[in-house]
Amino acid sequence: MKTYYHVTKTDHLNSILRYGLIPFTGPLSRSCNETESRVYLFPDLQTMETALSSWLGKELNDTYGPDTNFCSLKITLPDNFPITSGEVPYEAYSYNVIPPDYIMYLKEE
Repeated sequence: MKTYYHVTKTDHLNSILRYGLIPFTGPLSRSCNETESRVYLFPDLQTMETALSSWLGKELNDTYGPDTNFCSLKITLPDNFPITSGEVPYEAYSYNVIPPDYIMYLKEE
């Protein structure tokens, strides 16, 4: 099994736990000039926390505003689930839906 982490708006949590993480290009992706529908993941907890306290925290605040709540998710995938390594070492992504069975709420951010 492989473990990853994901940050999302808390408003999306119930839907994610019901339907999974669905690749799409949302406001944050567009603000980062991403054009492909993907689910972005962090390879470990420390990397996610570092991103939240630096560049990702700033992007989330700039994109959604300071009053938006976010939470983190722990994603545990079978070894054969297709994950692509990102262009930078602190990201990975999936072009496939990540089913809810593989997703666990971690904490509020």
